[in-house]
Amino acid sequence: DRGSLSRTKAYSTARWGRVRRSQMSKAPLCQRCLSFDLVTIATDCDHVIPHTGSALLMWDANNLQSLCRSCHSWKTREELKGTFHDFRNNVA
Repeated sequence: DRGSLSRTKAYSTARWGRVRRSQMSKAPLCQRCLSFDLVTIATDCDHVIPHTGSALLMWDANNLQSLCRSCHSWKTREELKGTFHDFRNNVA
């Protein structure tokens, strides 16, 4: 599991389904919204450090955070600018 992986294939696997369900179960609320004292149901399982094809980062449960769709889109735009955000410590 150290090699490069196809982004499309990885997200369509049963393994990703299990990893995603586990993360969303542990943190069902958007972790960025919580940092603003807002309660929003998380919809997206986000990689804190983008995996960019790295199997190690893709499957690392410690590299995941739960975000709502809006916050995930915002974070993705930030990453394109070279800014990375970790909201996991903001969980109440």
